[in-house]
Amino acid sequence: MNKVALISRGGGHAGGASRVADDLYFSLVKKTTFEARRFIGETIELGGDIPYQPIIEKNIKLYRSLKKRATRRGYVDHFPFEIIGLNAEIRRADIVHAHDISSVFSPRMLEQLSLRRTVVWTLHDMSPFTGGCIYPLGCNHWLDECGTCPQLREWPLTTKKDRTSTLVKSRRRILAQDRLHLIAPSEWIRSQLQRVLPGASATIIYNGVDTKAFHPDGERHFMVPADPSMLTLLFVANMVNDVRKGGLYQHEIRSLLAVRGKKLRLVIVGGARPAGVKQDGPLTTIFAGRIQDRSELASIYRSVDAALIPSHADNFPLVILEAMACGTPILAFDTGGISEQVDSDCGMICQPGDIKGLMDFGIDAFERGQLPGMGRSAREKTERSFSLDLFETSHEAFYQQLLRKEAGRKAPATAIYDQNDPDRP
Repeated sequence: MNKVALISRGGGHAGGASRVADDLYFSLVKKTTFEARRFIGETIELGGDIPYQPIIEKNIKLYRSLKKRATRRGYVDHFPFEIIGLNAEIRRADIVHAHDISSVFSPRMLEQLSLRRTVVWTLHDMSPFTGGCIYPLGCNHWLDECGTCPQLREWPLTTKKDRTSTLVKSRRRILAQDRLHLIAPSEWIRSQLQRVLPGASATIIYNGVDTKAFHPDGERHFMVPADPSMLTLLFVANMVNDVRKGGLYQHEIRSLLAVRGKKLRLVIVGGARPAGVKQDGPLTTIFAGRIQDRSELASIYRSVDAALIPSHADNFPLVILEAMACGTPILAFDTGGISEQVDSDCGMICQPGDIKGLMDFGIDAFERGQLPGMGRSAREKTERSFSLDLFETSHEAFYQQLLRKEAGRKAPATAIYDQNDPDRP
């Protein structure tokens, strides 16, 4: 039985990319051809459905000290310090599959592992081929060789020193070797990769959603009672005020409602604010808090008329798939791979920043009774194109193809970095 090590920053609570890794773990443990193990870099909480293991299992204090010192000098995730304490189960895996690894695993460690193991890296964001930022957010330096980074001191580039030109050269050198096997969850992220590495290849495997857990039939959430008199929208984000997720539009929405003489309910899932209701003129905001339970989250999706996704930077968000699976139409900005998820039959996409366009469409479609039909189309598209079954079989076929291709491949052990490397710690 082939062993697969699934690596990510954290468990499912850490965000969509880590949840994708969890979904893949659950699918693999049902197979007789693969033995899956889950490894995370964040603190492991006991209990739960997945037996998470730490990426670093020994020399933890030394590892953290070296990583902190390198980060302070600007070399964020640059040196493969993981070598001093890497979990032995990762070393023994036939396939090492990295997901979101910013701040917990060096790309150069993946390179080292690829000398003896089959290594897969899913491009959940742009950090594998930028100087470290998750998304450039309007900065074009990444198209060349980075430098003068506007995101210093912001996660994951939590440093004052700008070494992004060194970081980006190292990451692109690794990818250019074609030793790592890349998965792109969207055509968009693959196109961004190929803007800077035209010869790079990545296999498209869309994220999937459990259509049995997320479905249109079921009860509404107790915090969102039915109200046919006004449009009810849902906004979901781990960090509600994250500018990438567009969490700063409540003022604009309230102003638009006042101009049109309409009322609206906005349900917000995520953030640190406790559950409750806030009335602000024509806008009623229902704060549902953080929700991890899938059945409760599904009841939220079923309780709203549409999901509002005003993201300024995203790839192939799970929240859209979950909402669509529950028969919820989508109102979104045309960001990343969102246009590959949402079409005119199941929602509306506008240019980033056009919150008025989304709100006008949503209000008009609600008043015309068009949203339920869009919700049914959204569910059908999810079943057809984004099911968890398709996600599972695509990964299994990809793994089998790689194992056949690399059977018997051997490579001599090499130093993780040259002794004369000027960027050595």
